[in-house]
Amino acid sequence: MMTRIVILLFVFVFTTLPRGTCPACEVSDEDEIRTAIKGWWNGGYKIDPFLRAAEVLQKMGKNEACRRLLALTEEKEGDGVPVGALCRLLFKAKKGSDFRHQLVGAVGFLGGTSYDDWPLAPITVVDGVPFLVPMNFHFLAGAPESDKDYLKYCMKECDWNDVKFAPKTHRIDEAEHARMEAGTP
Repeated sequence: MMTRIVILLFVFVFTTLPRGTCPACEVSDEDEIRTAIKGWWNGGYKIDPFLRAAEVLQKMGKNEACRRLLALTEEKEGDGVPVGALCRLLFKAKKGSDFRHQLVGAVGFLGGTSYDDWPLAPITVVDGVPFLVPMNFHFLAGAPESDKDYLKYCMKECDWNDVKFAPKTHRIDEAEHARMEAGTP
């Protein structure tokens, strides 16, 4: 009898603990960013991992987020990390100033549009959701601006964006799933 009570108490405590209260279960910000960023282009552009990376970086604040992004640009593992595109979410133009795009060479947009039509290229944000803008890159003479150099430009010449980003996908819990399966509202 006492064993059952102890087991029930154990189960109750661990199933009712608020999320994130288990120190051994906590995920570091660094791991969270890496996981989110690695998922951003898994078989095609994924919005939620991209937004989750922006959300985690914003919560760190400008100085720490920039330090982490700079570290990513210096790691081989950082290859493929969309630092330049993340900068378009994380920073904004200072008052009376422009927020220039990353210098990657000649860019062609569909439908005869230009950078004027896509001021945040390579993304555009609609209702808080970043979409990739279809573009053709034509590298001319020289090399494109590195993510590291573009991040340094943003850190020096831009303000930290106060628009908060977060994943947009609606996640359902078990109760909602059961109601959907049963066809009840």
